[in-house]
Amino acid sequence: MIRSFQFMLLLLIAGMISTAVYSGRAKQNIREIAAGANDWSQSGALDTPKTGPLAKLPLETKTARSVGRDLVSTPQVAGGPLERIAALPQPTPPIGPEPDIPSVPDPRSLRWRLVFNAVATSAGILQAGETALVLPGIDAVSVDETCRTSSGASWPCGMVARTAFRNYLQGRALNCNLPYEAQDKAIVAECLLLGQDPAAWLVEQGWARTKPNSALADLAAAAKTLNRGIYGQPPLGVEVISP
Repeated sequence: MIRSFQFMLLLLIAGMISTAVYSGRAKQNIREIAAGANDWSQSGALDTPKTGPLAKLPLETKTARSVGRDLVSTPQVAGGPLERIAALPQPTPPIGPEPDIPSVPDPRSLRWRLVFNAVATSAGILQAGETALVLPGIDAVSVDETCRTSSGASWPCGMVARTAFRNYLQGRALNCNLPYEAQDKAIVAECLLLGQDPAAWLVEQGWARTKPNSALADLAAAAKTLNRGIYGQPPLGVEVISP
């Protein structure tokens, strides 16, 4: 009985010794594995392969930049930093030379047609392609004309008149009575804008003069009486040159 107890005690002690030895070896193995992995990383073994399929997948190390709320954009791989490109300047309609003597087309060749993208080169003259359309019954105010106030100061009423005419047109299409093919550089052309005569509007607002015996003479007289347009004071914001 005593011998059996001594034998069991020896087995228990031997098991405890074996467990302690195995635990020590396991810790040693873990330390060796960690050290080896660190050496492996420092040696470049984790870099992108130089050959094989993975060689075609480059690693991008640049950081991303924020371009807006909850939006991220990756930086350019080549070509330097991002640049913000300024908006392209918008074209300015040409002033164009004012025609001296516009031709009057044969009434038999006229037909009403829509005219798009006509540009007012002055208050009463429109440039449509290569042809200048001169509104009938009025004398257009030249762009370089200046007017004088009651105190003798001058202001660029010709440019202001053209601007007012452009604002009236607002880039809308006109319905004009034109020949099938305009042969001359400038022609007299009757036009309508939404059923209204632009020439009558210019005279009524004081931005054009009438020709002798014009049907618009009453509108011109009213504009003078009311001091409108070229007959009145310059609008606010217009540069005035003292006498």
